[in-house]
Amino acid sequence: MPDRDVRMYNPTHRFETSPAAGPTDEPTSRWDYQFQSPVHDVAVWDETVYVACGESIVAISKDGDSQWRFQTDGRVVSSPAVVNDTVYFGSTDGNVYALDAAAGTPRWTVETETPISSSPAVADGFVYILSGERTLYAIYTYGGTERWQFEMNPVPTTANFYPTDALSSPAVVDETVYIGGRDERLYALDASDGTERWNCPLDGWVDSAPTVVDDTVFVGDQDNHVYALDATTGSTRWVFETGGQVVASAAVVDGTVFVGDTDGTIYALDAAIGAKEWTFETHGPISSSPMVVDGTVFIGCSSGVRALDANGGSRRWLFESETPVFASPVIAAGTVFAGSNGGSAFALGGTGTEVFTNGTAQSESTTNVYERCSNCDADLAADPTQNFCPHCGAKQ
Repeated sequence: MPDRDVRMYNPTHRFETSPAAGPTDEPTSRWDYQFQSPVHDVAVWDETVYVACGESIVAISKDGDSQWRFQTDGRVVSSPAVVNDTVYFGSTDGNVYALDAAAGTPRWTVETETPISSSPAVADGFVYILSGERTLYAIYTYGGTERWQFEMNPVPTTANFYPTDALSSPAVVDETVYIGGRDERLYALDASDGTERWNCPLDGWVDSAPTVVDDTVFVGDQDNHVYALDATTGSTRWVFETGGQVVASAAVVDGTVFVGDTDGTIYALDAAIGAKEWTFETHGPISSSPMVVDGTVFIGCSSGVRALDANGGSRRWLFESETPVFASPVIAAGTVFAGSNGGSAFALGGTGTEVFTNGTAQSESTTNVYERCSNCDADLAADPTQNFCPHCGAKQ
């Protein structure tokens, strides 16, 4: 049995501490760290925020100080999973990485044959991650040895879009791995050896990550539907038609499914029968997964980060961003952590003022300037105010 006491801030990534409720009134920015590349996603573990942006994973303290950066040879376009002091993630350079969460140093690297745009799931000593268009890998967390691979069906040649890297991320529950594919199917696999237990044909690409609650799998597709399937057999329990594509995972809390679509609508659906409870229009595409904490729905959208009342969908607040927020917000220690397409990673709180900008304290103190790395002697002249080395990840 999986460790069900581990809380998940979205269906594929876990953290051990229960999040304190986020702000319910208009928030203020606690800090804002600016990067030169879009922020694709964030994860929070212990006292650190891990940011996927550009070709790198960057670790930032909850107070806004940068700690280390690890750079790959491709883009990091999905959220890392942080479990037991290790950061797991994939890159479009085709590698799966495991890093020491405190230092950012590599523990192991596994090379796959194709780029990775999927987020990993970590459960029971294994990392599960989708590579390329259709290959799912199971890798031992200790040492990085591959355990098994599973090949989905090829992407249909009649697809309206050219084949690209699949985006669905696995969910692992009760020794079963659930994963969507661009062959328009949802799969359930035996977590121990990768054998197929069932697959269910849907109506479009499945780029959203499945959410598994009790004995039901909830998932969206690019043909404008949300599905509820029996977790044991794959049979369909209900289907709800949305106004746009569903590319992000759903959150299921207290019998309600919360999900957004590319038409800009946030839906609350009855988890038992799929009936619509309420909707909220954001007027811009949504590719962020919601997080629901203490009766508040937090979600990224084209205009920033929104907070809605989970019971009825009324607006609580909107924190406006100059560029869309595609990253799924994370709530920890009463703070909302998120990132924008314009390269901003930020923290929002219910009280106080903005205390950090670009990772530098707003005070009388002088910003340190680093011209060469103290560890590897790399040239830091291109950005001498960063207090980590982009080459070796050492803090300056």
